[in-house]
Amino acid sequence: MTTPDFLKLAKLSAKLCDEKKGHNVVLLSVKRLTAVADYFVIVTALSTPHLGSLSDLVRKTFREEYGMETIHTEGRGSPHWIVLDYGGLVIHFMTEQAREFYALENIWDEARKLKF
Repeated sequence: MTTPDFLKLAKLSAKLCDEKKGHNVVLLSVKRLTAVADYFVIVTALSTPHLGSLSDLVRKTFREEYGMETIHTEGRGSPHWIVLDYGGLVIHFMTEQAREFYALENIWDEARKLKF
């Protein structure tokens, strides 16, 4: 079994969210800062339905194109956030209020922002 190209997947997920009108999409390289993942993608959803549609799009694309399933999913019942964990990539979908509250970019301010 080959190791997934998490940078490629991170860029793909960021691009998908950006194209689906996700706001303020950020791709962070955190591999030198934590063993949790190599990359974080953080995206703001405009509403609870938008939150679900963004996360569903990424899950469906990864499943259909790469045969990948999440290792863990958190927040599926939450109206404010969903997290998809793929091992080397963690994708955070949040409403604006949740994103301001959790301030992940501030917590990971030493992470390198990457273009997608």
